[in-house]
Amino acid sequence: MKQRLSLRLSLVLALLLGMVLAGGSSTQAAEDAGNSLIKDAKALFEKYKALDHDSDPALVDLYSDDAVIYAALDRTGGGQTQEKFSKSEYAQEIKRSLKDPHVRELNSKTTMEAPVIKTERHQVMEDKGLKDEVVVSVSFLAKHDHSALKVHWLLKKDSQGQLKIFEEHSLAYSMRKHRLKQKSQQDSNRQDSLKQNEPQAQP
Repeated sequence: MKQRLSLRLSLVLALLLGMVLAGGSSTQAAEDAGNSLIKDAKALFEKYKALDHDSDPALVDLYSDDAVIYAALDRTGGGQTQEKFSKSEYAQEIKRSLKDPHVRELNSKTTMEAPVIKTERHQVMEDKGLKDEVVVSVSFLAKHDHSALKVHWLLKKDSQGQLKIFEEHSLAYSMRKHRLKQKSQQDSNRQDSLKQNEPQAQP
């Protein structure tokens, strides 16, 4: 009887150990996959930066075939305008804008700050409906003289295993207007702070 109990205990311990090791290896595999995606995302960003600097229309090849691009503009008079493009529509916009020498000059002088890259879970629409999967999030700021562009990408691998941009959100704004807005907010916060520190009248 003792031998049977001992044998059962050994089997249970072996099974538990196997589950722990499998869980550890699964976690390590997920971590390695995430690191690989981030490495590929950094390479994609560097390629995008080079193509943008050279005003190369091949830039659009970094987007997936089903990519959706949202481009917003912070208007000087207030409010925002936003446009939505498919990959093919965006390709036409790029070709049209690059005919302007001024645009090409702006591109060559634009600087891009180091991106913030991380993996996250995201619901992606597929033929069979929404699918929850790990994607790469990339955010960065591009600047030129008095204007700036905030960009946020979502990246995933296409059917060929290549990491591509499948969703982009950008906001173009005037840096001068942004600085004035920040100063106005700081002044407002300072006034609120002074009011809070004023001695209260005693009843």
